[in-house]
Amino acid sequence: MRGEWKVQDRYPFLALLLGMSAQVSASTSGPTVFEAKSPSHSGAVKTYHCEEESWLNPPAVVNGVYIAELQMKCRVAAGKEPSVSGVKAAMEETLHQTRIVHEGPRIEERHGLKSNRYLVTVALKDEGEGIRVREEVWIGSNESDRLLYETDSRQIQAQGMASFLRKVWFRADVLRQGPASDFEVTLSNRIEIARPWYAMEWVFTPIAKKSVLQKFHKVRNELLPKIAESLSQPRKGS
Repeated sequence: MRGEWKVQDRYPFLALLLGMSAQVSASTSGPTVFEAKSPSHSGAVKTYHCEEESWLNPPAVVNGVYIAELQMKCRVAAGKEPSVSGVKAAMEETLHQTRIVHEGPRIEERHGLKSNRYLVTVALKDEGEGIRVREEVWIGSNESDRLLYETDSRQIQAQGMASFLRKVWFRADVLRQGPASDFEVTLSNRIEIARPWYAMEWVFTPIAKKSVLQKFHKVRNELLPKIAESLSQPRKGS
């Protein structure tokens, strides 16, 4: 059975919007290097290792908008005869189960891969705050060595603190590395949040940065086991 891909996994920063006034201490951040082993349903052991995250651009408030863009590279030992086709199938299945699909799939080339492009709406609710995000989604692969999953928000409707959210972009790039069972997973995220008028920048910025890191680590810890499990799923039709 494929692991469940929760929609919330792709929005690691929503908690920041719902608790802007709460202090986030450095001790709440996850480790910068993540290593774990987890048994799968078949008994095979999957190993994950992540490097320290890097900021693609220094997080900062620009014209009243907090912009954070970071990336993390991880190595997944997926077990015997892995294939990205299992990950692609899991993502496609979950997209149709958890989102309203307005358009697609439409075949496009995205970053050198044949991809299915969708226009979807996803509805989220966290601690009573409702959020609706209309976004473009691309799911592409070469069926063996590389997979791309990318989302880019086009319109965000939200209430309360979540209404400060302006933009969310996410990408997971899965690429076979060296030994047949090793894959590199690159997770990238960009978020834009309007700074509330009552939040002083010198207070707002470090709180936002620490919360971003905390949630990014949580996404990593939840996402990698699901990717590794899906890598071991058989190819469609096999």
